[in-house]
Amino acid sequence: MPDNGMTAGHLRVRASWRNGMAQIESVLLKRPPIARLLTGLSAAEATKRISMFYSLCRHAQTRAAKRALAAARGEKRRAYSEMADAALWREMLHEQLWRLCLDWPRALGCPPETQAAARQAFALWRRQQKRAFFARRSAALLKFLESCLSENTLPSQIPNALRKAADDALAGWREKHPYPETFSSDPAEEGVGEAHVYGARGWLTHWVRLDAAGNVAEYRVIAPTDRKFADSDALTALLRTGASYGETEAKLLLEQAVLTLDPCVPYTLEWTKKKEETSA
Repeated sequence: MPDNGMTAGHLRVRASWRNGMAQIESVLLKRPPIARLLTGLSAAEATKRISMFYSLCRHAQTRAAKRALAAARGEKRRAYSEMADAALWREMLHEQLWRLCLDWPRALGCPPETQAAARQAFALWRRQQKRAFFARRSAALLKFLESCLSENTLPSQIPNALRKAADDALAGWREKHPYPETFSSDPAEEGVGEAHVYGARGWLTHWVRLDAAGNVAEYRVIAPTDRKFADSDALTALLRTGASYGETEAKLLLEQAVLTLDPCVPYTLEWTKKKEETSA
């Protein structure tokens, strides 16, 4: 995913290649200063700002903010909304199809015609989704999604776990499942609420503490990206340590490792080719 100036942050991974080995040199994840930006705002304004910060998983982020703030105010759980949950399932599918159709074929080094076919499938999904927006679950759109997620449309090398996640999201939307979420207040401290909402990349957590006037005194967002890219350990584990491969393959493997962890921010991969070691 190229860097497009998104306010949600940016990930920079620096790696080196030498003697047939790839090594992660550093992982730098920059995120917006949520606590500073939301402190002092009313609950309504804080929710509005959250939706502006995140271009990816906007619905999930906004839902988590609303649920955490409602819990902090001691509000009861709202009734299930099929339309609101359908929007969240569609958002999850959109994020997953973006990866499966646009990013993975390139990272796998698939032939140009395979990449083009996957891009066309994603473009068709976007057109179909707009046409079926009010129907929410049109037969044509569901049929297209099932076809797009089949072995015949996407490269077979895509990890099965990623295919299954998309299949599960499709089933949730098609079968009208309530969207996965939990939220609660803190019985030991008034004005504190926490929400967990499942997104395309895993569980998203929002935690908030309100002051006596009902404004934000403290706010925290913990996304799957924050956990997975806190250091280089997860990426290193995916780079087939001990194997020897060429520089081109090493770059593809790093791209695949990043996509497997699936950051929710634009990322940049920087490579340094170190001088080959020679034996005496």
